[in-house]
Amino acid sequence: MEQATGGRQRMRQCALKMTILWVGLSAAGCMARDLARHETRRTLDLAGTWEARPAAFPVAWPPPADGWKPQTVPHAETALIGAEDIGPYYPQIDKVVNAQGQPVKPDTAAAWFRRRFTLDAPPAGMRALLRCDGIAWRSDLFLNGTPVGSSLLGLAPNFYDVTAALRKGDNELTIGVTGRAALWNQARACFVAPIAGVMPGIYDAH
Repeated sequence: MEQATGGRQRMRQCALKMTILWVGLSAAGCMARDLARHETRRTLDLAGTWEARPAAFPVAWPPPADGWKPQTVPHAETALIGAEDIGPYYPQIDKVVNAQGQPVKPDTAAAWFRRRFTLDAPPAGMRALLRCDGIAWRSDLFLNGTPVGSSLLGLAPNFYDVTAALRKGDNELTIGVTGRAALWNQARACFVAPIAGVMPGIYDAH
């Protein structure tokens, strides 16, 4: 972690990590921390230049066709999702959501990110796992238009089995990323997951 301006914590940007791994059937069912002990046949690194655009809150498929611009992934911070709503540890709720539980700043409440890539035929008898080392705060993932997973745990690494959604040739991974407002439960009047410590965005493991 690096100390950012204004007392916030920022995740350091490094070279990776959003990858697709092809693993044996026995490895596909194991815990993420045990994957290194299993033979990985092939790895596809998805870090690099993606496309991104603002998203309406709440994020709903499909995203608009226009308004996409280049965006580096992973990144230390993105201007598409507001981050000035709270301090590093204690939330100022009225800067995140209003009395109705809606984002105070809806124009920067969420964003879409997408990456297009091409694959040869997937290895026979292997499972494809999409590894996401951290997406803050809520993430909704779609591969070729098929929902493949979601998470409210912003910086917790996640593995998603995307074998059925991958195809030979052109593929498109699309991720809806929502800021802290997505973690607010209006009925309970509380946040349902940790909301402080880093800026919104897509991170790697370091």
